[in-house]
Amino acid sequence: MIEPATIEGVLDHFERTREIYTDFLERQLALLREFVKEGGPEVQSITGRVKERESLRRKILDPASSYRSLDEVPDLVGIRIVTYFVEDVEAMAEILGREFRVLAAHLPGQGEGADPGRFGYQSRHYQVGLRDERLKLIEYRRFKGFQAEVQVRTVLQQAWAELSGRMWFRALRDVPREHRRRMGRVVSLLELADNQLDGIRPLLLSGDGAVRDHERSFSHPVVDSPAVPLHEREGVGPVGERDGPSEEEAPNPVSAIGKASLDAFILGNAVVRRLDDALAGRYDTKLVFHDRAVEKLLGGLRFLGFREVESVERELVRHEELLGVIAANLFGDPAECGYESLLRGISLFLLCYILIAKGGDEAKVSAFLQAHSLEDREGSERLAKDLVLWYRRAIGEG
Repeated sequence: MIEPATIEGVLDHFERTREIYTDFLERQLALLREFVKEGGPEVQSITGRVKERESLRRKILDPASSYRSLDEVPDLVGIRIVTYFVEDVEAMAEILGREFRVLAAHLPGQGEGADPGRFGYQSRHYQVGLRDERLKLIEYRRFKGFQAEVQVRTVLQQAWAELSGRMWFRALRDVPREHRRRMGRVVSLLELADNQLDGIRPLLLSGDGAVRDHERSFSHPVVDSPAVPLHEREGVGPVGERDGPSEEEAPNPVSAIGKASLDAFILGNAVVRRLDDALAGRYDTKLVFHDRAVEKLLGGLRFLGFREVESVERELVRHEELLGVIAANLFGDPAECGYESLLRGISLFLLCYILIAKGGDEAKVSAFLQAHSLEDREGSERLAKDLVLWYRRAIGEG
C-alpha cells in the first residue's frame, strides 16, 4: 500500500495532473450525452466530478484500502447517470458495454432495498475505460490507462441516497432499532414505487397508453430471442421466428442479458464464481477476465435463446454434473496439463457447449463455435466432433 510518508507526494502529483483528469471527465460526459441523444433512453442527469484532494487522502488512509499507487484508485473520476425508470438503467448498461471497455461491474442483488442503509446503493457501478479504437484517435491518445467509475441509478434511488447521506449515512448503527424498522418500510415503498413506475410507463409516456416503438426497443433489447431457450423448443429456427415478446413474456429489465449485465453476472454471481473457482482450483491456475471472450459468450447465449441471467443460472445448476464431465474431457488430466489461466465465465462457455451439442449436429456445433467462441475454423470443427461425442457418452448414448 502507499506508505504514509509518501502520501503528500502522491497528493501533490495528483493536483499537478488534475487538469488532464478534468479533461478526461469532460470528454466522457460529452460522449455519454451524445450516445444518449443518438438513441439512448431519456435520463434525468449525467454529471461527474474529479476527486478532491482531501477525499483522496481519506480514501488512501482508509485501513481497508491497499492501494499501491494512484493508478489503482478506481474513482479518481466519477460519473453519475440518473434515469427515470429502472428499465432505463439496463438501457444505459447496454450503452456502456457497447461504447466503453468495462473493466469491472457491480450489480446489486434483488431485495437488498429492504435495508435502509442500502437502497441508495442499489445503483449499478461500472469501472470503464476507453476502447482501443477510440484511443487510436489523436484527441484520446493521452487518456490511455485512464478509467472512470460510472454509477447508474434511478431518480428514487438518488433521492434516497441524498436523504440518507444527510441523516445517518455514517452512523446507521446508532439509530434506534424502532426507527430503523420505519426507515426500512420507507425504503420498501420506494423500491415498490420504482418497480410500479416501470409497469405504468406506457401510460406516463403516451397519451393513448400505447407503447411507442423506440420505448419498446429499450424495454426488450433482445426482441428476436425466444422466451423459452432454444434447446427446450422444437421446430424453431436459430433465433426463433416470431415478431417479438408478448407482454406476458417481457423479461425483467433489471436482469435482461446485455454486455454490461453479463459482465456483472460473471464477476458477481455466486454460482458462476463457485463453478469457475472449482475449475481453476482443479487445474491450479488463475482466472482472467477477457472482454472479447465475454462478447462472444453474449452472442452465444442470445443465440441459444437466453434473455435473462436468472434463466442462465438455472441452467448452470441443472447441468452442473455435465459441466464437470465436459470440462474433464476438454481440459484433460490436471496432473498432465498445465494452464497459465482460464477465462472467468468458463462455466458459461461449457454450458453453451453442452446445450448446442444436445442436438447432435456437428456442422451446427462447429458453426456455433466459429461464431461464438475464440476457436478458429479448424479448431471449431475438431472441437465440435469431440463435444458431440463427449455429450453422448455422458448421457449414456456413446
